Amino acid sequence: MATTTRDDRMALFTKHQDPATQPEFWARVADNVDWTVKGTHPLAGRYRCKSEFMESTFARLGGVLPGGVKLQIKHLDGDRDTAIAELHSMSMTKEGAQFANDYCWASRFQDDVIVDVPAYLDSMMVAYTILRNESTSPEDAPSRTDTPDIDFLPRGCASLVIGITAQRRPRGLLHIESREFFQREGGDP
Repeated sequence: MATTTRDDRMALFTKHQDPATQPEFWARVADNVDWTVKGTHPLAGRYRCKSEFMESTFARLGGVLPGGVKLQIKHLDGDRDTAIAELHSMSMTKEGAQFANDYCWASRFQDDVIVDVPAYLDSMMVAYTILRNESTSPEDAPSRTDTPDIDFLPRGCASLVIGITAQRRPRGLLHIESREFFQREGGDP
């Protein structure tokens, strides 16, 4: 039985579920790929070669996700020269939190090789994970003990709120301060 284009694309994107099989995916990405990571976070930008993209995104995320980047396919439309892949991260951060990010990659193929990808993701989740987990040494990594223990609450009763305050200071400097707190649903922090 012949493999369809969709079956091929499904098998290819499935390689992201395990860091050990990801090289098989990257072998089908052009060295001069045009990969644009959309958003406003530390990994956002346009990358015009595979090695630059991988070093600036997957390797950097790998530094804050000890088990590596693990992506599961939620949906794939891939029976033409462009495959639209909806992916969900199954990774854990250095802090032990889930990195439950969702992605959408519109991967354009040429001769069965990916040559162009606009990639969409949750900017806030990436920024927060990088800022909380990226450090020069493991000893400098933040500890989960610095956040309140809300395990006693039933699921859905609390949410993490990040408050950001910006103030204009003398000489035109902008001071930005953030704080995080847990809030009961429908209640005050």
